[in-house]
Amino acid sequence: MGKHCKYCDSQDVVDYGYGSFCRGCNRKTTIVTKDTPNAKNVNPLPKRVPCPHCSKKFLKQLDQKNHLAMVHKIGYTCSICGFVLVSEKSLKNHMEWKHNL
Repeated sequence: MGKHCKYCDSQDVVDYGYGSFCRGCNRKTTIVTKDTPNAKNVNPLPKRVPCPHCSKKFLKQLDQKNHLAMVHKIGYTCSICGFVLVSEKSLKNHMEWKHNL
């Protein structure tokens, strides 16, 4: 009998060099240490884009721009309704769609 899978409780788990594979749920686990081959190629956590006005951080620049527009009202403001958008292009589209201009 093999060891139990922590995901599906199957006992059909095969160990290999730096991890294991469950034949029950087809999950592969890898143990990464400084001695693991190619450990330097393991991607670290992605850098977060901080908001300059509060403590929030974002994975993408666009998420930060959306946050700035929606929460802090920083961006391109519609002169008709006051809605704040993240780009000049989105303001142009807004004017066409919402105000038929």
